[in-house]
Amino acid sequence: MSCLGFSGMRRALCFVTAGIITGMAGVPSFAYEFPKVEDFTTICMVTSNDELCDATKLHFKSDWQNAIAGSYEAQRNIAFCLSTGCDGAVTVNPVDACAWRMVIQASPAKRQDTELQSYRQDCKLSNIDRRKALALAEEMYQAIYNKQMPVEKLLRN
Repeated sequence: MSCLGFSGMRRALCFVTAGIITGMAGVPSFAYEFPKVEDFTTICMVTSNDELCDATKLHFKSDWQNAIAGSYEAQRNIAFCLSTGCDGAVTVNPVDACAWRMVIQASPAKRQDTELQSYRQDCKLSNIDRRKALALAEEMYQAIYNKQMPVEKLLRN
C-alpha cells in the first residue's frame, strides 16, 4: 500500500491504516513496491532507429533492476532516461527523474562532479511536482537502502 498520493492528515491516516493492515498498528508501512519497468518503456516505432530504441529498452530494463538494488551508475542511467526519453525507448517522466536524482544525492555512493548539476536541472519542477518527487524519493530510498532518506543532504543543494 502506498501513501504517496496523500498529504497531511490523510497521509498520516494512510500510514496508520497500512500499519493495521500489515499487523503493525501505528507503525508506518515502508513496503514500497517499485513499478514495473514496462510502465516506463515505450513501444518502439518502425523507423530507422528501431534497433537503437530496442537496444536502449533492454539496457534500461537491466539498469532498472540494478538501480533498485542500489547501483549508483544504474540509478544515474535511469534518471537520465526518465528525463530525456533515451532514444524514444522511455517515456519522459520529470517527477520520477527528479526522485531518482534525489535518491542519488542522498545515497552513500561517491558521486561524479556533474551529479549536482544533473540534480538541479532535473528537479526544476513546480512546487507541487517537487513535493511529489520528494515523497517518491523517500519511499524509494527506504526500499533500496532499508533506512530513512537523509533529506538534509538535499537541503544543502
